[in-house]
Amino acid sequence: MFTLLLGAAFLFKYGADNDWFGPGARVAMGLAAAAIAGLAAGVSVVRNRNVSLEELAVAALGRNPNQLKFRSGEAPAVRAWIKSGTGLDVPLPSQLSPAVHLVGATLVSSKVPTAEVSYRVGDMDVTLAVSKADPGADSKHTFVRAGSYHGANFTTWSMRGQMYTLAAADTRVGCLLCHNGGAPPRL
Repeated sequence: MFTLLLGAAFLFKYGADNDWFGPGARVAMGLAAAAIAGLAAGVSVVRNRNVSLEELAVAALGRNPNQLKFRSGEAPAVRAWIKSGTGLDVPLPSQLSPAVHLVGATLVSSKVPTAEVSYRVGDMDVTLAVSKADPGADSKHTFVRAGSYHGANFTTWSMRGQMYTLAAADTRVGCLLCHNGGAPPRL
């Protein structure tokens, strides 16, 4: 890519030196080059920004199940696949409520190892995004934040050195993912 741009710059310089382009064409090409450089810089900034776990989880809700990198309804298989790809040990219960269907998982290319686990609870899509927590994070089950983003709700907590974000239209269904009988009494 760099070689192509360098070649185009030399061609422009050579053409300008040999009067291939008039003054109006030179100005137009200079403006076009500046616009392309600005667009490339903007795309680079957007692609390289840190995306929050909440943004990842909400974005995953719109993913077609066929886009998952690993499709399985078997919790041990999904857990092993995530661990082999990220080193994350995601505690997925092998016994789920009858209303909960494990769909599969995908790994996210990120600076921090991250996995997204997709579920179907009744007629609702649910995503559980998991990543490494800061090294100083508490190992206890600790609520971090809750809110909404692009029309979906999320709840984030930390536990055992990992961050978890659950995203769904109604995050209360998330308790069914880990607790067969719904929310534990102390929540």
